[in-house]
Amino acid sequence: MLVQGFSIPKLIEDGIIDKEGIPTKMQTIMLSPTMPAINTAQLVWAGLGNMNSQKLFFSLMVKNSQSMKLTDWLLCNSAYELEPGAFNLAPHIIPIGPLVASNRLGDSVGSFWQEASTCLEWLDQQPPQSFIFRAFWKFKCFKPYSVPRIGSRIGSD
Repeated sequence: MLVQGFSIPKLIEDGIIDKEGIPTKMQTIMLSPTMPAINTAQLVWAGLGNMNSQKLFFSLMVKNSQSMKLTDWLLCNSAYELEPGAFNLAPHIIPIGPLVASNRLGDSVGSFWQEASTCLEWLDQQPPQSFIFRAFWKFKCFKPYSVPRIGSRIGSD
């Protein structure tokens, strides 16, 4: 979905979709040579029921893609081996997963691959509450000076 969002300007430029995200015709496209082909009806915003919903979601994707371009990198709950074409097309998207919720021992936790053990060992050596994992379908750009303030509020909960 992220890669489709980042591909919107090129899809418009190539005449595959119009400025509202509506496919100009039903066709099979490739976002990159290393990604599987998809039909324009399979674009994430194109299958959302009515036209108003499609346009609204498309507009949201455009705004989010513009905001995400301001970042140095994005963390994504996936693995390079699962989506190499997508990660090659957008190298600033960093795979960190897959992280899978588990209810082992009655506590919801993440599930990590064996390769993540080095990272986990490093995290274990850091001070408690010094890292935040946030996964919501809400995006917000913060000014650099506000991050410590947000962190201190989370730590006081």
